[in-house]
Amino acid sequence: MLRILLVDDDEDMREITKRWLSKSYEVSQAASGEEAVHFLKQNGADLVLLDYRMPGMDGAETLAAIRGDASLKDIPVYFLTGEEDSANMDEAVLLGAQGYLKKSGGKRSLMETVSAVFSENR
Repeated sequence: MLRILLVDDDEDMREITKRWLSKSYEVSQAASGEEAVHFLKQNGADLVLLDYRMPGMDGAETLAAIRGDASLKDIPVYFLTGEEDSANMDEAVLLGAQGYLKKSGGKRSLMETVSAVFSENR
Protein backbone atom coordinates (compact mmCIF):
# COMPACT_ATOMS: atom_id res chain seq x y z
CA MET A 1 0.00 0.00 0.00
CA LEU A 2 1.27 3.49 -0.85
CA ARG A 3 2.47 5.48 2.17
CA ILE A 4 1.70 9.12 2.91
CA LEU A 5 3.18 11.25 5.67
CA LEU A 6 0.79 13.98 6.73
CA VAL A 7 2.54 16.88 8.50
CA ASP A 8 0.41 19.53 10.23
CA ASP A 9 0.52 21.18 13.65
CA ASP A 10 -3.31 21.21 13.72
CA GLU A 11 -4.39 17.87 15.18
CA ASP A 12 -7.98 18.20 13.97
CA MET A 13 -6.80 18.84 10.42
CA ARG A 14 -4.50 15.81 10.58
CA GLU A 15 -7.30 13.58 11.83
CA ILE A 16 -9.80 14.69 9.18
CA THR A 17 -7.27 14.37 6.38
CA LYS A 18 -6.10 10.99 7.65
CA ARG A 19 -9.69 9.75 7.76
CA TRP A 20 -10.18 10.74 4.12
CA LEU A 21 -6.93 9.20 2.91
CA SER A 22 -6.73 6.05 5.01
CA LYS A 23 -9.37 4.24 2.97
CA SER A 24 -6.90 4.05 0.08
CA TYR A 25 -3.46 4.70 1.56
CA GLU A 26 -1.30 3.97 4.60
CA VAL A 27 -1.19 7.32 6.42
CA SER A 28 1.28 8.34 9.12
CA GLN A 29 1.24 11.67 10.93
CA ALA A 30 3.74 14.18 12.23
CA ALA A 31 2.88 17.30 14.26
CA SER A 32 6.02 19.28 13.35
CA GLY A 33 8.71 19.63 10.74
CA GLU A 34 11.30 18.13 13.07
CA GLU A 35 9.09 15.10 13.71
CA ALA A 36 8.49 14.71 9.96
CA VAL A 37 12.17 14.68 9.04
CA HIS A 38 12.93 12.18 11.81
CA PHE A 39 10.04 9.95 10.69
CA LEU A 40 11.13 10.06 7.05
CA LYS A 41 14.71 9.12 7.90
CA GLN A 42 13.44 6.09 9.82
CA ASN A 43 10.51 5.02 7.63
CA GLY A 44 10.41 6.85 4.31
CA ALA A 45 7.15 7.62 2.49
CA ASP A 46 5.78 7.72 -1.04
CA LEU A 47 4.33 11.22 -0.59
CA VAL A 48 4.52 14.01 1.98
CA LEU A 49 1.60 16.39 2.53
CA LEU A 50 3.18 19.28 4.40
CA ASP A 51 1.54 22.21 6.18
CA TYR A 52 3.16 25.46 5.10
CA ARG A 53 2.66 27.49 8.32
CA MET A 54 3.85 25.71 11.46
CA PRO A 55 5.59 26.91 14.60
CA GLY A 56 9.25 26.04 14.91
CA MET A 57 10.43 24.43 11.69
CA ASP A 58 7.92 25.72 9.12
CA GLY A 59 6.99 24.03 5.86
CA ALA A 60 9.70 25.72 3.79
CA GLU A 61 12.40 24.73 6.29
CA THR A 62 11.05 21.17 6.45
CA LEU A 63 11.07 20.94 2.67
CA ALA A 64 14.67 22.21 2.61
CA ALA A 65 15.67 19.51 5.10
CA ILE A 66 13.96 16.83 3.01
CA ARG A 67 15.55 18.05 -0.24
CA GLY A 68 18.93 18.35 1.50
CA ASP A 69 19.00 14.67 2.51
CA ALA A 70 20.12 12.34 -0.29
CA SER A 71 17.93 9.51 0.98
CA LEU A 72 14.78 11.69 1.07
CA LYS A 73 15.25 14.21 -1.75
CA ASP A 74 13.14 12.36 -4.33
CA ILE A 75 10.01 11.99 -2.19
CA PRO A 76 7.19 14.06 -3.72
CA VAL A 77 6.09 16.88 -1.40
CA TYR A 78 2.89 18.88 -1.67
CA PHE A 79 2.13 21.78 0.61
CA LEU A 80 -1.23 21.81 2.36
CA THR A 81 -2.05 25.39 3.14
CA GLY A 82 -4.67 27.75 4.42
CA GLU A 83 -2.81 30.51 2.57
CA GLU A 84 -4.88 32.41 0.06
CA ASP A 85 -1.90 34.22 -1.48
CA SER A 86 -0.90 32.06 -4.43
CA ALA A 87 2.35 34.05 -4.84
CA ASN A 88 3.58 32.58 -1.54
CA MET A 89 2.72 29.10 -2.76
CA ASP A 90 4.33 29.66 -6.16
CA GLU A 91 7.48 30.59 -4.26
CA ALA A 92 7.17 27.38 -2.22
CA VAL A 93 7.08 25.35 -5.42
CA LEU A 94 10.33 27.03 -6.45
CA LEU A 95 11.81 25.64 -3.22
CA GLY A 96 11.25 22.12 -4.54
CA ALA A 97 7.66 21.15 -3.75
CA GLN A 98 5.70 19.46 -6.51
CA GLY A 99 2.74 21.73 -5.81
CA TYR A 100 0.25 22.78 -3.20
CA LEU A 101 -3.31 22.16 -2.10
CA LYS A 102 -5.49 24.68 -0.35
CA LYS A 103 -7.02 23.25 2.80
CA SER A 104 -10.28 24.90 1.79
CA GLY A 105 -10.37 22.66 -1.31
CA GLY A 106 -11.81 19.81 0.72
CA LYS A 107 -11.82 16.07 0.29
CA ARG A 108 -12.42 15.89 -3.45
CA SER A 109 -9.48 18.14 -4.35
CA LEU A 110 -7.20 16.27 -1.96
CA MET A 111 -8.15 12.83 -3.23
CA GLU A 112 -7.85 13.85 -6.89
CA THR A 113 -4.41 15.37 -6.36
CA VAL A 114 -3.06 12.41 -4.38
CA SER A 115 -4.41 9.97 -6.97
CA ALA A 116 -2.81 11.99 -9.77
CA VAL A 117 0.55 12.11 -7.95
CA PHE A 118 0.65 8.36 -7.59
CA SER A 119 -0.49 7.82 -11.21
CA GLU A 120 2.33 10.08 -12.46
CA ASN A 121 4.98 8.34 -10.35
CA ARG A 122 4.26 4.77 -11.42
